[in-house]
Amino acid sequence: MKQLHSFDELRQIKDTKVYALGTFDGIHRGHQRVIRKAVEEAASVNGVSIIITFEHHPLTILHQNVFRRGLFKKRLWIPFLMI
Repeated sequence: MKQLHSFDELRQIKDTKVYALGTFDGIHRGHQRVIRKAVEEAASVNGVSIIITFEHHPLTILHQNVFRRGLFKKRLWIPFLMI
């Protein structure tokens, strides 16, 4: 999985893109289902699936002292991850 860090990098991908957008603060069944659906949709249009997530959970910005999280490191079924 290649990590992207800007929209300029994203624009360089010329294939049809299917996105899954979320905080993905853990890889539980719900997250897996969303990601799997993006992968399936991308395959159906001969495109690529791209997960867009956040380096920092939105609550760490809105409520900085509430909690911290690490970005998942598990290899998934997606070729690109945008942070």
